Amino acid sequence: MEPLYETFFCPLTKRIMDDPVTVESGVTYERTAITEWFEKFADPEEIVCQKSGQKLKSRILSTNVALKATIDEWKERNEAARIKVARAALSLASTENMVLEAIDDLRNVCKNKPYNKVQVRSIGMIPLLTNFLDYRSRNVRYVTMELLRQLAEDDEEGKEIIAKTVDISTMIKMLSSSHKPVRHASALLLLDLSRSQFFCHKIGTVAGGILMLITVKYRHSLDAFTSEKADQILRNLERVADNIKLMAENGYWEPLLTHLVEGSEEMRMEMASYLGEIVLGPDSKTYVAERASPALIQMVH
Repeated sequence: MEPLYETFFCPLTKRIMDDPVTVESGVTYERTAITEWFEKFADPEEIVCQKSGQKLKSRILSTNVALKATIDEWKERNEAARIKVARAALSLASTENMVLEAIDDLRNVCKNKPYNKVQVRSIGMIPLLTNFLDYRSRNVRYVTMELLRQLAEDDEEGKEIIAKTVDISTMIKMLSSSHKPVRHASALLLLDLSRSQFFCHKIGTVAGGILMLITVKYRHSLDAFTSEKADQILRNLERVADNIKLMAENGYWEPLLTHLVEGSEEMRMEMASYLGEIVLGPDSKTYVAERASPALIQMVH
């Protein structure tokens, strides 16, 4: 990591500046900080430079272009170094605190600059991170899912890489975790991933995956948040026709019947075909017949 220079810090906030501006006295501040400082003075003629004490006749703020460029370059170099340090820490994973600190730093780096998400992917971090979904500490599992969701957010390539790498059955099992933050984090990550076509195809191959989502959907009284997210995930999964069939086979008929009635001609034919393949139990025969019969009659005329 490269050293920090005193000139990088705002005299008011004591933090590294993002938008350094210079006032009449020649002192450089963070723009928002010095603007707020000026607003503290009821009389504009009484405004003074916080650092030098010099009275300021002008409130003009001049961007310190050279310093801003230097700080931006420093941040870029050091963020790349922080990502590599975090990767090394996660590879060792000798203590829970080491893992938590590394993941927390990655979350901050990715939050500050979205491009860093690409950097994290490019050095093979996602397979390493998914290993921590089985970590003994639920806190580690939680922050790992939050970071994975951050990497997937607004990033189709990130979603697909995670969908290809993550053990979906592990994620789905976490929907029933006794730890609410873990349940909610897994629901949110699965929801993000369900926007990926690849994920929608993959989840159908997970034994019991769709059944678990259906079960969680109907546990609204136990956890309304997770129930609602499971419902949204199932809706996204309807983009793959085979998933609709799996839902019906597991007792959730609404998607199949809705697409049978309201879908495109091709979709209606496919749903009718599925309906002929599924063995109906006594409890569902009447309901399905009432919903499906009008659509089926219309299709043969």
